[in-house]
Amino acid sequence: MQLKARAEKVAQNKKTLGIFSTTNQLDNAIIKFKPETFGKDGIPLKYSRNRFLGDLKAELEVLPPEERKLIEEKFDIRLNPTEFNEVGVEMERIPIVPENIGTSKAEQKISQIIKNFTQENETLIEDPETKKVLDSIIQEFPEFTAVIGKKQHHTHQYSVDVHTIKNLQDNLQNHRLEGLDSDSQLVLKYSTILHDLGKQFISDFCPDEGHARLSAIYTEKILGRMNLSPEIKSRILKQVEFHHWFKDYNMGRLSAKGVTNLFKTKEDVTIAEIMARSDLKNVSDNFHLRCMGIPANHSQGAYENAIEAKLSDIDKIINE
Repeated sequence: MQLKARAEKVAQNKKTLGIFSTTNQLDNAIIKFKPETFGKDGIPLKYSRNRFLGDLKAELEVLPPEERKLIEEKFDIRLNPTEFNEVGVEMERIPIVPENIGTSKAEQKISQIIKNFTQENETLIEDPETKKVLDSIIQEFPEFTAVIGKKQHHTHQYSVDVHTIKNLQDNLQNHRLEGLDSDSQLVLKYSTILHDLGKQFISDFCPDEGHARLSAIYTEKILGRMNLSPEIKSRILKQVEFHHWFKDYNMGRLSAKGVTNLFKTKEDVTIAEIMARSDLKNVSDNFHLRCMGIPANHSQGAYENAIEAKLSDIDKIINE
């Protein structure tokens, strides 16, 4: 009976943790991955982003204007012009596949195109361990698949997925990770993967200022599918929705006390700090240096020292 109970508990933990049920495998595969080699093109997929956008664009262009408008609204499709890819358009938001798909040929075709890209896709990564982990991520989070290869405005050196995986790599290797309990580590990992799902492509030179709230909306929907405790879900949502807190803090619009009041606990303040460090660092080679007032020719160590000093007032409060 004890063996059976233990087996059931292990199975339940795997269901609860999802891709994080094999933590060491996930961590090792992510850490050794070199996502920056893909730059703005994103992690390669069997059904590539350009093919997806091209198929979607072609299908929409042959529709009568009224029918096209109805389908775009139903599937939340917004295509904006861009010079960043050969197709000439980029998806503003994550498209959805509604439960009530109509019987028209157009709706059936559009829904299948979206499913092929987001739900039935796979990565083209040579290393089998890394491929297994990345495929697990996109299978568990089709919404993440929808931002693979999604280019951002000109300030960003990487596509949304590459930026996100680079953040996850840094966070997994942050020295403060070991001081977090298992629940808090789980919150950090989920929050990192989900924090930029709401990134909206408006135009090549238009920053997206409102994506944190949209990311939280997507995250809440995703967490509804996950067998996580309400407390953990709430913590993840807060990290995602307020992951730009450091910008306000760095510009003097948010005090150290305001940060601790926002995130409440020492663990969640620590998670927020870990995420802020990597999120700023992984915009481009020198954006984080400019934000911290450091000349572009200075080392990464100068950034670490500067942000450490900036966060020290917050750390004093949480360590009192």
